[in-house]
Amino acid sequence: MDRVNRILHNPKYRECVEKNRKYEEERIFCRHDMSHFLDVARLSWIENLEKGLEIEKELIYAAALLHDCGRFRQYEDGTPHELAGAQLAEEILLDCGFEEPEREEILRAISGHREKKLAQEESLRGMLYRADKKSRPCFACPAEGACSWPPSKKNLLLQWCCPCLAGCPVPARQVFRAFGRENGGFLTGLLFSSAAKAARTPHWRSLNSAALAAEENNKPVGNHSIFP
Repeated sequence: MDRVNRILHNPKYRECVEKNRKYEEERIFCRHDMSHFLDVARLSWIENLEKGLEIEKELIYAAALLHDCGRFRQYEDGTPHELAGAQLAEEILLDCGFEEPEREEILRAISGHREKKLAQEESLRGMLYRADKKSRPCFACPAEGACSWPPSKKNLLLQWCCPCLAGCPVPARQVFRAFGRENGGFLTGLLFSSAAKAARTPHWRSLNSAALAAEENNKPVGNHSIFP
């Protein structure tokens, strides 16, 4: 993840994130900030593991971190943010050591992440489209009633938010390596959204303990539901 961390500390990227923040300081609806970027990255990585798509982790995280970096341009001059984001991301990716074929794949995902035709595509850009839509916790949003999204587009029910660990073919060790143990365990990385992070319960803690034990034997985690 070295190149992904270079993106996080890249001056051009940090400037984009800060401009987004300033334009959205008073925004009551979904914001285009680091919390959203990481939700999209984690949901994309979960789907990648579930479906065995074998897309490189750095490509997934790079696309997710950069996909809305041009949102401020949409506020400034009306440029669609997926196009502005692709323009800004190209130089950042080059600065951070991504090769030309990698840059092209990431930029296609960024520029297409609002295209509905990608909803079923099993690719980086298809995953980015789906994760971007499913990352929004409409069911917990205080501004949901005022939102212009039609009910059919809002996430009012949990549809898919984490890998089904019941019979999951992915060894626990691989899942741990994918998400890390920061903030109290790898299950933090499986949460649907940052709004759901308050939902830590004894059930979560017992799952984490069970998963830690399973990791030692390189076995899948047992028959548990992430959201009890």
